[in-house]
Amino acid sequence: MGKRGLLPAPKIKENELKLLKEHKIEKALQKETGTRFQTEYALLEDGNLVATNGRILAVVPVEVDDADTNGLVSKEALVQARKGISKGGLCTIGCNSGLHLERQGMTLERPFQESADTFPSWKSVVPSGDATVRKVTISAKLLHDLANALASDAVTLHLQEEDFRAILVTGENDATGVIMPLSPAK
Repeated sequence: MGKRGLLPAPKIKENELKLLKEHKIEKALQKETGTRFQTEYALLEDGNLVATNGRILAVVPVEVDDADTNGLVSKEALVQARKGISKGGLCTIGCNSGLHLERQGMTLERPFQESADTFPSWKSVVPSGDATVRKVTISAKLLHDLANALASDAVTLHLQEEDFRAILVTGENDATGVIMPLSPAK
């Protein structure tokens, strides 16, 4: 029986944006080509990767290096960067004049900086944590399942008094349900 050698772990090159494989930020991007070209791309800005479709917005802190530059990052680059990365692993993209995916051996075009300059003003819509009056943690999967059970594309969460744990959920066509928080209401 032959000996099995261990392959060396791929080196993470400096000067690359680093993002956990599980962060699928492209899910928050605009699905189809629309009037806002910029919402088809994520924005790398000051250590954050930001994506929006105009209805939802995701901000994920990422590790950047000195050679990375702020600007747009394509959905294709985000998807390709995850290929071959194990769960919990880091995806890397060199973000400067192009989008460099060394592990995949490819470089993708990066839209001009002028395009990034017209990205929606995301900082103005993210509420301050100081304005929070009550926090409730719920399972996104269970909320999705409940919305499907209510045959609703949109649901409304009705938060009751602090000591009332169950959250009333109303859907379209007078459908109602209840979801329990994962942690006590605060």
